[in-house]
Amino acid sequence: MVILTGVSLAEDAKKDGKKLEQFVPEGSTTALMCEPIFSGESSFATWYKNGVPIANVTSKSNALLPARTYKPKQSVPEVGFLIVSDIRREDAGTYECRDAVTNASGVASTLRVAYVDALALEHHITLAPRRISLGEPLRLRCPPPAADPPPAVSWQLNGSPLSRYAPDAAAFPNGTLHIPRFTLSHLG
Repeated sequence: MVILTGVSLAEDAKKDGKKLEQFVPEGSTTALMCEPIFSGESSFATWYKNGVPIANVTSKSNALLPARTYKPKQSVPEVGFLIVSDIRREDAGTYECRDAVTNASGVASTLRVAYVDALALEHHITLAPRRISLGEPLRLRCPPPAADPPPAVSWQLNGSPLSRYAPDAAAFPNGTLHIPRFTLSHLG
């Protein structure tokens, strides 16, 4: 579990008008801190996701994101956390805790969900042209899966970096490999 803590971090972000960002894996658990709302006499607050109220907390209680269960492996202090368990892609958004009386807001936290979709059967390396000829250019395309952060495709030949066998080959961020002049050294 990742717990966002640190009064100075939250206070610095609030002064700068910034949001804190957490990047968490799909299926994991995180706890968002209701800071600095409970620094004075206030003891009741409401958690919002993208401006919509989702849970109430006190300075002595936490809230669990609705429709979730959580069995802690370690104890979590009861201080106004919003616990997001079994994180799903739809949990991404901006979370904010507001004082129930004054409506003063704490530091907003942006939650991003890291994921990688499984490759579909139709995802395979494609060649252009389809008929390979020695001495001619060749383009290979390896479509990456949907993911956040976006995946990087790297090319190897016989388990070694491609640059060892094909220093003239160019790999592009979209998963395309361009070989300007296909030779027998590119086989493997």
